[in-house]
Amino acid sequence: MSRIPIVHTANRSNPPFHSSSRSDISIVNFPPDNPSIAFVHIAGQSGTPPFNWNSRYSTKLLDQAKYALANLGECLTIAGATPRDVTKITIHTVDLGTQSGDLIKLLTEFFTDREGNVHKPPRTMREVASGPRIEIDAEAVVSLAAPPSYEKVTGSA
Repeated sequence: MSRIPIVHTANRSNPPFHSSSRSDISIVNFPPDNPSIAFVHIAGQSGTPPFNWNSRYSTKLLDQAKYALANLGECLTIAGATPRDVTKITIHTVDLGTQSGDLIKLLTEFFTDREGNVHKPPRTMREVASGPRIEIDAEAVVSLAAPPSYEKVTGSA
């Protein structure tokens, strides 16, 4: 009996070099036989600019936060989601205390839609001892109007 996979994985269009060993996005359709929703899990997105050996990499937290949110936005789009669909966000940073107000401002901008409505998903902010200056992961749920087709999703399994 052949088994139809319910988990699909994908990567951003411009993943950093370390993404070759993992996926940025996991999409789980539910219920499997006639999906009406999809659970979206997005791995930590760091503050790397679009992959280009010639691009300059900023060491400033807020610059990296802007790139991390742009990378997160691209992952959401690939999964058919928007920031409004995010159900939880986790932020890991080495600079939690020094610029948390400015970081929260960036998050508020990211989660504000065109009509000015601010989505406030549960958020965990953790200070870490080392690693990227910032890394953001998220979970989302998407309502499916029709059975999904992830043919454009790279690495679909």
